[in-house]
Amino acid sequence: MERIKIENGKIAVVKHHAFIREYYNPVFLPENTEGITREHYLTDAEWKEWSEQQIPKHKRYELVSHEDIDVSAYAWTDGVDVSGEADPMFTANEMIKYRSREEYEAAQPAQQAEYQIDLDYRLSKLELGI
Repeated sequence: MERIKIENGKIAVVKHHAFIREYYNPVFLPENTEGITREHYLTDAEWKEWSEQQIPKHKRYELVSHEDIDVSAYAWTDGVDVSGEADPMFTANEMIKYRSREEYEAAQPAQQAEYQIDLDYRLSKLELGI
């Protein structure tokens, strides 16, 4: 089960688990038509799209079952920007291991702060023309 997705450079937490049946030929619904039931793990935006647009407006889809997933342990990661990371999915999975954003940031190595100071020093030298 995927617990998170990356959408537009931000973490989107998967909060819905649904089984949706897709019929092959909507002309003969529901008589004499076999469909295939697919399992979907959906974010809030995706669930809203399926429940308000796709399923009610198209005879091709039928909601078989739906349940909300308990995401209380990592709900804080929803919407966190990971677009600047080399591997956003790896970073997001690492974030899930922690209980809060503060705990995650405290666990990061201090080298980043030293690198930032060095970078600021070099940029100030460039600005002064030294």
